[in-house]
Amino acid sequence: MAEQATRNPSPQPPPRNGEGERRRLLWLAPPLRCGEGVGGRGILSAPEQATRNRAAFTVAECVIALAVIGVVAVVVGQCFVWSVGERARLRARQAALELAANVLEAGRAASWDKLDRQWAEEQTIPAEMATLLPAGKLVVTLEAEKSLPHTRRLTVEVRWQFDPQVPPQSVELTTLLSARTAAKPGGKS
Repeated sequence: MAEQATRNPSPQPPPRNGEGERRRLLWLAPPLRCGEGVGGRGILSAPEQATRNRAAFTVAECVIALAVIGVVAVVVGQCFVWSVGERARLRARQAALELAANVLEAGRAASWDKLDRQWAEEQTIPAEMATLLPAGKLVVTLEAEKSLPHTRRLTVEVRWQFDPQVPPQSVELTTLLSARTAAKPGGKS
């Protein structure tokens, strides 16, 4: 009983109906510390109890999560819009290069006698490419090459413009064409 007095200075109530031994054992047990008790549960401090019993997010956590999701959504949206615009610009450039190459090939296929200024003016943008080249313009020039006899310089320039505030874009291809047959020395063909 001396040990009992040192551990708990308050007097012990008298045992009733055979409970004395159980009460005495509980009475002699050392005081509980935070986190101890029956089944691993015990008396918790207020902050520990708040973190253990919390079953939902706080308003601040929800607002921060929504803000992060909003920022990520804006960045993804801007990247998507930029990629769609860039894809349209690259498609237009590819169409312009294809059109210029096709006109050069038509010039190579044309007979030398028909390859003149009138042929150059007859070249136009096909309808299927007109949708890819907004405000598209095809400029074909054909001129004699001064440094080489029986040779003509064929230049094809394709211009288009997506936005009036942006300067027009262009593609230019050039080739030299010469007559397929030439007079042999001595006047024999």
